[in-house]
Amino acid sequence: MDCHLTPQTPSHPTAAPAHPAETAISAELPAAVHETLPPTGQRYNLRALTEMWARELVEHAERDGRHPHTARSYTHAVARWLHFCLRENIDPLQARRADVDHWISGLDVGPSTVRSRLAGLSSWYGYLIDNQATDHDPAARVKRPRHGHRTNGSDTAWLSDEELNALLAEATRRAENAPTANLETAVRDAAILRVLVTTGVRSGAVRHARLPDDLGTRGGHRLLHYRTKGGGHSAKPLVPYAAVMLDNYLRLRAQRQGLDPTQLTGPLFAGTPYRGKPGGRPLSHSYLATMLRRTAEAAGITNPERLVPHSTRHSVATSLGKRRSLAEVQTYLDHADPRTTRLYLRVDDNLNNSPAYTMAGIIHDPQE
Repeated sequence: MDCHLTPQTPSHPTAAPAHPAETAISAELPAAVHETLPPTGQRYNLRALTEMWARELVEHAERDGRHPHTARSYTHAVARWLHFCLRENIDPLQARRADVDHWISGLDVGPSTVRSRLAGLSSWYGYLIDNQATDHDPAARVKRPRHGHRTNGSDTAWLSDEELNALLAEATRRAENAPTANLETAVRDAAILRVLVTTGVRSGAVRHARLPDDLGTRGGHRLLHYRTKGGGHSAKPLVPYAAVMLDNYLRLRAQRQGLDPTQLTGPLFAGTPYRGKPGGRPLSHSYLATMLRRTAEAAGITNPERLVPHSTRHSVATSLGKRRSLAEVQTYLDHADPRTTRLYLRVDDNLNNSPAYTMAGIIHDPQE
């Protein structure tokens, strides 16, 4: 999908997207715009402005070096809002705070998703205000769920140390026993899991890594370079356990293309040829989710359907939290705020190490 939503709006030059076009914005937005925002023939009608807003979100992500998660999240929120307005017979430009409250109250999502939906809505209305299409944002004063209100950690599923080892062992078994036709895919998937588990990076860092720029060396360390969530640059060491499988994958991929591994370009982890398609495209988030769940299921992990790509990052945080200080884990995960890191740590570990037990050991109870 292009971030241009419909053919009826004015043509504006736009830079080629740095990420796959079909993942730049929510797949629901074009249909929502077409159903709810009829073109008026004016240059800056609501449909045209919505297209321009979506394009600006994508271009900002490209310019700042970020993956398009925010653009997808915000455009998804506006698509859902427009469908709500259509269903409730509300003119989006005349909507009031009470309408947004009504919409939010019917969402069966967690607090972080509510915050994201409201942020997306305010971003859209802000763009409309800047272009004199409306004079108010009905979501501006809607109460957002507070950050850090949870005491039992993140809602994202995670794996114990035992489950992580089982997952990686199953991926390795598949790579070692795959038939020739599936060997490159199996080795690639094993390499992805090893990199995710040893570096703790977000799945987007792996999906958007490029050859040759994002692989490097420094001080005897193999490095994976990536962009952080805030648009900065960072690097993690590729330990031998991960680097060996990655090198095996790159060797197989280069062999198929008749190249030396040093000549490879494009995504670090790329799709393989399939049913006449040449391959070479970046892997999607949905592919990683499916691969993770299938590997977990084969490894005998309970309820594999609960897992998402971000589960590997939460699992790394949980494992490291038992062995390293909060400050070390925060730095390793590129968290700006230690409160974010604490959300990744599990409630059982927090309770087991609670200072309450330290205080109990200090107190002399005469009844004991």
